[in-house]
Amino acid sequence: MQAQLNPRAGSDLLRRYRERGLWGGLALGAIGGAMVCGPHFHDWSLSASGAVMLGLSTGLGLLGWFFGSLAAGSVAGVGAHDAAEPDGHADGAHHADPGSDAN
Repeated sequence: MQAQLNPRAGSDLLRRYRERGLWGGLALGAIGGAMVCGPHFHDWSLSASGAVMLGLSTGLGLLGWFFGSLAAGSVAGVGAHDAAEPDGHADGAHHADPGSDAN
């Protein structure tokens, strides 16, 4: 049986995972931006390097926020159900009743 979180704890969990995903994505984006811009330090202008770093940081930050939401839902059990279906079949196979017309 899946333990249910109260709404307050669920929203706090979601907020924490989103924040961690956002900050982690921003940090990885900044590191990735520095790695991309580093070899082109003398070739690119400051604005081009800044745009690349800002773009990578923003993009990975948004991805981190999104995946933080997915992770929070996974941890909280949102959308999950017990291993066994209501009819008792764990594999999700539904067998028709012998007297029914659905075969």
